[in-house]
Amino acid sequence: AAAFDRQDIDMALLNFPDPPARLASIPVLKDRYVGIARRGHPAFKGKTLTAAAYAALPHLLFSPRGDPHGFVDELLTRVTGRKRRVAMTIPHVLAVPAIIARTDLVSIISERIARLYATALDLILFEPPIKLPDFTISMLTNAARASDPSLQWLQEQVMMVCKSIGNTGDRLRFPHGGA
Repeated sequence: AAAFDRQDIDMALLNFPDPPARLASIPVLKDRYVGIARRGHPAFKGKTLTAAAYAALPHLLFSPRGDPHGFVDELLTRVTGRKRRVAMTIPHVLAVPAIIARTDLVSIISERIARLYATALDLILFEPPIKLPDFTISMLTNAARASDPSLQWLQEQVMMVCKSIGNTGDRLRFPHGGA
């Protein structure tokens, strides 16, 4: 929100459930979290991934601020009493699939991003062993600039792109723990 206040940015697309009132928020996409691993990862050779096995794997954590733990860690600990082993933390979500494709790390990312890279990078998608919440990507702008014609034009362009992408409302089925 501070970047909007400083006028460093005009718009952001992100998962921000409760933005301050000074920001206008328009939901544009729904998504959910899935696990990703490289095809051929030893943890997925015909096995069902238990919470214990999942927690023991080396994890890549996407954290824009560099926090060593994320919401998955909190949920995993609360639901199973286990802690996952975060081996690497990076601030850029689009780097996650490329790193996963070349290592034995696993990660949790947006299903949309995972599917975008799955074929090209030979990744498998899997259901995490705990229920993770779905989320909404919203378009955020400074509410005080709502009548700015250039910002309105940009919002319309973003809305058209998001409508063309559509929503992933249906749950995917992953055979044998991977897809």
